[in-house]
Amino acid sequence: MADINIIRSELDVASPSDADVAQAAATRRAFVERYADTGTLVIGTHFPPPTAGLLRRGGDGSVRFAADGLR
Repeated sequence: MADINIIRSELDVASPSDADVAQAAATRRAFVERYADTGTLVIGTHFPPPTAGLLRRGGDGSVRFAADGLR
């Protein structure tokens, strides 16, 4: 199953539902930083399947959403 790479610049892209764009971006960045490499199951219901996975940090500091090993 392919992983989804989370690119930092994408965390700053505003959504039409963001009432406070700066706060929404800061919240997304804080979420990724808090849960990367913790083993916490993340369920992103707005993602295409698979919707459940882990946030894993790569050697270059990038973070990816990985669903492998959850079955």
